[in-house]
Amino acid sequence: MTSRRESAVRPHTFSLHNLSANEIYFEDYAVLCQSALNDDQQKKIKGLLKVCSKSLVFVPSDIHSPMIKILYKQITKFEDSRKNELSLTSSTITSSTSNKTNSNSLILICSSVTLMAINGRIEPYTTIYDTQKFYFEFVYTNVEDCLSVVGQLYRSTTLPYPDQVMMIESIVQGRLKMLKFKLTQLKDLYENILFEQDAYVIKPLIQNPGKCLLTNQCCYFQALNNINEQQIVRYDLNTLCKITKRRYKFRYIGCELQFKLAEQ
Repeated sequence: MTSRRESAVRPHTFSLHNLSANEIYFEDYAVLCQSALNDDQQKKIKGLLKVCSKSLVFVPSDIHSPMIKILYKQITKFEDSRKNELSLTSSTITSSTSNKTNSNSLILICSSVTLMAINGRIEPYTTIYDTQKFYFEFVYTNVEDCLSVVGQLYRSTTLPYPDQVMMIESIVQGRLKMLKFKLTQLKDLYENILFEQDAYVIKPLIQNPGKCLLTNQCCYFQALNNINEQQIVRYDLNTLCKITKRRYKFRYIGCELQFKLAEQ
């Protein structure tokens, strides 16, 4: 008899720790993935394609399939469903031919990939140094929406490192300008807004951009992405016990807040 624990399908848990140090996660897309890494190469696996500043990460819905990390610098070719090569190195995305296709898919060819959480196990990552081809079919969005973001990030990897950092930072700042704080998520209707500014949540090897909002009752942080279960995190000021000025990027622009744990 199959136990309830064995019959339940436990999904992968994607974390910012799955990325490189200080890599930024932007957004994800629902896709169907087909590759030679699957036991059945014709099978399409459901999952989410995570768009990050240095890589693409495919997180399958089935935990028996590994998470796949593809670095932009390892991608050698982008193709559409008709195997027409797409040029992402210029400011506009163009096809090598004038043929149009209605298929909402993208083909990536890369020189190496990294497999993570194989069968859901916590273990060292496995890197395969061999040419791999991935076929991504987008479910709810247009492939052009993804390419508009990936194209900019892919072009940044072709630049020298200082220019790459500046380009990624400009992309983040552009997205933060369009991010509007959801005032409907305030704890109290009569809270007074004292401060609102772009900010980063800093943890070891992790930085996550978003909006910081300070009121007379709470401190809120709204992330730029959906990495947290709740997009807006709230901290009550009546539980604040310590404030420390911290250095970040060799400047005193950081602030560490310590809160008391809520009584259970």
